[in-house]
Amino acid sequence: YEAATPWPGAANGDGASLQLLDPAQDNRRVANWTAVPPEIPGQPRGLVVMTNLWRYHQLGQDLGTAWREPAYDDALWPQGPALLYVEDAALSAPKNTPLTLGPMTYYFRTKFTYTGPTLGVRLNARLMVDDAAIVYLNGKELLRLGFNPETQVVFGTPADRLVGDAALEGPFSIQGEFLRYGENTLTVEVHQNNSSSSDVVWGMDLAVESLAAPFTPGKANSVATPLPAFPPLWLNEALTLNTSGVFDNAGEREPWIELLNADPLPVALDGWYLTDSLTDLTRWAFPTGFALWGSEWFVLWADGQPHQTVGDDLHVNFRLANQRTLALVRAQPGGPAVVDYLTIPTLASDTSLGALVDGQAFTRRVLPSPTPGAPNAAVPIPELRPLGDLTAGHIAFAWATVPGFRYRVEATGDLVGQPWETVGEQIAPGEALVFNVPARDLRQFYRVVLP
Repeated sequence: YEAATPWPGAANGDGASLQLLDPAQDNRRVANWTAVPPEIPGQPRGLVVMTNLWRYHQLGQDLGTAWREPAYDDALWPQGPALLYVEDAALSAPKNTPLTLGPMTYYFRTKFTYTGPTLGVRLNARLMVDDAAIVYLNGKELLRLGFNPETQVVFGTPADRLVGDAALEGPFSIQGEFLRYGENTLTVEVHQNNSSSSDVVWGMDLAVESLAAPFTPGKANSVATPLPAFPPLWLNEALTLNTSGVFDNAGEREPWIELLNADPLPVALDGWYLTDSLTDLTRWAFPTGFALWGSEWFVLWADGQPHQTVGDDLHVNFRLANQRTLALVRAQPGGPAVVDYLTIPTLASDTSLGALVDGQAFTRRVLPSPTPGAPNAAVPIPELRPLGDLTAGHIAFAWATVPGFRYRVEATGDLVGQPWETVGEQIAPGEALVFNVPARDLRQFYRVVLP
């Protein structure tokens, strides 16, 4: 990780812990990390307020159970702030969005984003409802009010109580087992007591309360959440000042970006973006249905001229410049997140910034000989040069290095049947490394590995 954006700044000395979201996925990706700020146990944090914006369905149609799920498409539902109501009486919260009488069952949906611990928390809810409601969080029943626990509720089931004028009820304390890190979907079905009811009301506030410290040394991370796998897709090279290099499909020399798909299989880029602004992560979206072929070095043009896109000759809607951060972004739980990035320095004309080892994070260097659409200059294979016994009981050897690269020395006693063991690892400060290891009585084989 790094101590600068796009890595979470709150973890850089401001008291927050830096936590991995999904240990089963690539931990070199910014999108797999988050900063968890220190919170005082017992201090609630608001998630949904009583005047929250809700989408609603009041057409009297049985939507089954799919409407509860986060993936359900509610884009055509009308929306408005709570309280949502048909009620003449004065209530203890603002009446904001009028509803229509008629249905026995009303549906409501809203979303919120949560970026704190998901283990060791509880939820506190307060409701205003006429007559009864069942609340779901991410498709799971969270709370019911106005129904007996044993009541089997389906579309059109009448409420088990009759409310005169809705009043604030709660707080209700609920275990936070259904809360997710990132985007959460809150859904509600409100039921009337009878088909001739003269009023209906819905509103809710929801808060989360931490029961444990946000730091979890020696334990599972408190924000652990499953993420989709990261394909081996990288920002492999970029050039800002193209004065004598390749031409685009319009016959112009323009800034370009090279992507590498290191997977032998194609990778679809629906829901992926490029940006040069970390405050606008979805600045340019890849075209629907676009994919990179397996083992492909793909060049696209960062000239701010998207109208010049023809087929696979892609032009993004920003012009790449020096002193900017270029980011590759994907949609994932919690919203768009940076998968890879290049922090571009002041590049001279016709020099690029790229990975010295193709498809590797944290190995980016200025390349005097750009290679758009092709592998970058390879790092030389280390050739060991024995130096003999420099100090008593030790042997030493040296090899040429690339400054800033990490090299690992491994040893084995037998080339067949014995594993290689790490005996040392070092980042090269210059163009050569000398390595000393204790001499052993038995024969040893040594090798240098680029991790």
